[in-house]
Amino acid sequence: MIKSIKFLPVLAVTLAWNPVQAADVYTFTATTGGKTASVGLSDLSSTAKYSMDSLNIGYTEQSQATAVLNLRGVEANFAYTANSPSLQFNIPSLGITQTFNGATRKQSQDMLEDWFKKNPNILSRMFKEYAKSTPIDPIAGNPNSLMSQMAASDFRAATGIGVEDKDVSQKEDANKSDAKSDHANPGLLGVGIRYGQYKSNGFKTDTTTLPLFYSKVINKYTLFFDVPLSMIETESSKSYTGSLGVGLKVPVMNKWNITGFLRDGVGGSKDLGAVSGIYSGSLTSDFSYLIPDDGSKIMMGNMISYSKTYSIEVGGYETNYDLSNYIFRNGLAFERKLPFDLLSKKVTGELFAINTYFGGDDVYVKSSTDIGFDLGTNMTIGNYTYKDNKLGLTYTFGGGYTGFTLNYGYKF
Repeated sequence: MIKSIKFLPVLAVTLAWNPVQAADVYTFTATTGGKTASVGLSDLSSTAKYSMDSLNIGYTEQSQATAVLNLRGVEANFAYTANSPSLQFNIPSLGITQTFNGATRKQSQDMLEDWFKKNPNILSRMFKEYAKSTPIDPIAGNPNSLMSQMAASDFRAATGIGVEDKDVSQKEDANKSDAKSDHANPGLLGVGIRYGQYKSNGFKTDTTTLPLFYSKVINKYTLFFDVPLSMIETESSKSYTGSLGVGLKVPVMNKWNITGFLRDGVGGSKDLGAVSGIYSGSLTSDFSYLIPDDGSKIMMGNMISYSKTYSIEVGGYETNYDLSNYIFRNGLAFERKLPFDLLSKKVTGELFAINTYFGGDDVYVKSSTDIGFDLGTNMTIGNYTYKDNKLGLTYTFGGGYTGFTLNYGYKF
């Protein structure tokens, strides 16, 4: 296990984070014969290049040796006594201690690998440590993760607050008979682009998201299909996430709506050794108040969402974060028509603030806040109006996590 660091595929879907040096997502430290060597890396695939032999510290099959493998925070310890093939393995933060007694050190390594495959609950415990201990996990635990972004996508679609406004609203003076026409009930396709840069605990993360969506007004209801696709890069480690959401907005009374969403998402990273699926459901209330004789509007959105991870099998390992979380997202926005045109269209400006809070299983960032502004051009089809262009900037902070997002959305 220590001679060849090819034991890393065993742990490729495990453990968590706490870097020894900034930008070193993984560290491996080995000691034998009074000599110690250490190597730090930013992606999981690179760790397979290293072994006790490659560190040039005089290791042999009969050597007494110890090694500490730090995969994004949880330390895994390995030890051989002199002239023994038995491998001692432990993860102190999880209270795991095992000894593998193979006829050779290679056999002991193989026994450790089989043990992980036969005990998926151990992997689940480790994945929970990802979400709890790291600000850079792609699945859960931080505002940039799949779980957080699935909730944010539901909220954006339901309320229209913040980036990529997907809402279609009826004009105040809409005629009910006109509203029955196809022209008065637009189906809108949309595409956007978001770029974000975030920092936490010495790590920098860059995110690029392509949100694709469709909305259709059917009588007085609005149907949503929402597909955001993201690439996340943290210190050269790449992750990919995506989800599909289906929602329905139901009017309760004038200017008050309830929107329900169901969503399924998947994320993974070969570099970070993480993969999982998530399903979620949410209910969002959105209320708006039009200020008389002013044309300005105050909007309020309140959402509760339930998210749960599910297992995905990769390379013979069943991977599941085993997380269940309630997510509360509450926002306020002030919207006002601006005294100039853009592309021969009226321009609306919006200021907003949104707080997100996680209940349930522990996550690294339990509460975070977004504040920002955006500019949008207004388009009218029949009795309905929407923003066909929207450009905005958002600043995110909370739990030692900070960052900004620049976004553009277009509907047609």
